[in-house]
Amino acid sequence: MDFSISNELVDEILAAKQNEKKNQAVLENLHRRILEDFWKSQLNKRNLFTLSISNEMFDNIQLSVFPDKLKLLNDIIRENNYIQINEECDVIESKRINGNTQEIKTKLESESLNKYVFFFGEEGITLFQNGKAIQDNNFFYSQEDRIRFSKKRDISQLETVLDEYSTQYITQQVNYMCILADNSTLRQINPDLVSHNILRNKPERYMRDQLCQYLTDHMQYNFYVEVELSQSKKRNDIFFDVRGELYFIEIKWIGVSINNKGTGLSTEYGEARVRKGVTQTLEYIKELLNTSEKSLRTGYLLVYDARDDKSEINLQNYEFVNQDLKPLLPVFKYLKPVPVNKTHPA
Repeated sequence: MDFSISNELVDEILAAKQNEKKNQAVLENLHRRILEDFWKSQLNKRNLFTLSISNEMFDNIQLSVFPDKLKLLNDIIRENNYIQINEECDVIESKRINGNTQEIKTKLESESLNKYVFFFGEEGITLFQNGKAIQDNNFFYSQEDRIRFSKKRDISQLETVLDEYSTQYITQQVNYMCILADNSTLRQINPDLVSHNILRNKPERYMRDQLCQYLTDHMQYNFYVEVELSQSKKRNDIFFDVRGELYFIEIKWIGVSINNKGTGLSTEYGEARVRKGVTQTLEYIKELLNTSEKSLRTGYLLVYDARDDKSEINLQNYEFVNQDLKPLLPVFKYLKPVPVNKTHPA
């Protein structure tokens, strides 16, 4: 069997390699010099847009005309955020693509399978090539996402956000009934219970998931639930990172819930559970300070108070805290409790 390669095939392979090398040099020149200068010239770098050119047209690209012709695109960019150009930087198509950041990124990845795609974002230009982003430093691809994010709060306003959650969100029937037992279950146990604050069985996960979503919607960070601690294998309720520093929120509830069988009520929990929560939060702080590569800034304790009689919770100036945990109190913060009230019992 003859495995020899013809001279013609060798010439084709070499020509293809040379063309690929040439195209890479042209791409680098276009991306890092010409388009970079165009991006720097944009007065409003929050005006997000994309330029693309097909692979076929790129083979015949005329870089010399680009600097002047790019300036002519500014009027088009005001109305459209996706512009396809040819090898002489003439506009073939201009349109507006809508969606959230992930949807637009997916669209650009798809476009880049047969085009060179350049996204102009707040942090610079991201090149999409062969279905993926190359050195992506941009966070937003959607103007709507950027605007929504700008309205979200930072860590200095965490307690304000939680206060709004307590006074505006959890007070709505559709929201507080996510953590309270439904009336049909209560009537089966005792019809008189309908007028009381009775939590559903194991309400912590409903509180945690609801609060995590609320914080995600109203703050600038990514929040995670049930993150496992590396040493004890215990789980934080809500965990988040702010510029490389760690925070977590431990959740406890007091009051009464439906029991595990759904046939009666649990033990009533009060201040003793809150004090236990303080100790547990301090133990988590201790473990994270000893095991985490990142710096722990604050461990919070948030109590959902579902008692009918919401008397003030007395933490006894933390006198109950063990001596080995007291040095950790500066890293601990007890948040204002979230009152849970069934305001529409029927």
